[in-house]
Amino acid sequence: MKRSQRVRLVILGTLGATAVAGCSPEYPLQQARYASLEDCRRDWGYDYRNCQNGDGSSGGGGRYVYYGPRYYWDRERGYPVAVDADGSRRAVPYANVANGTPRNAVGMKSAGIVRGGFGGSAHASSGG
Repeated sequence: MKRSQRVRLVILGTLGATAVAGCSPEYPLQQARYASLEDCRRDWGYDYRNCQNGDGSSGGGGRYVYYGPRYYWDRERGYPVAVDADGSRRAVPYANVANGTPRNAVGMKSAGIVRGGFGGSAHASSGG
């Protein structure tokens, strides 16, 4: 009988850890690559934080490459959330991004993982 009680405690402990871990989801960050600044702006708008000039050395003929913001797709709200270099987050509801995929990008790259936090605090935005 003592054995079955120990098993129950182990199972309850595992379920509790899973429930707590579920409160803080991780979101994969994406970043789109663009052939031109205008293509980037078509997807992300004219906020200077959204389109950055990248290293043009990897594109043939000295062509410039632009990068959109690092972002994750907020499924609950239906728009992307940009994550800036300092870790701050901002909603980008006006972005031309359908279900997480920018329309005018020439390529995508994984840009890491960001922890979601608890509840609504995971979706902070600033009115920059």
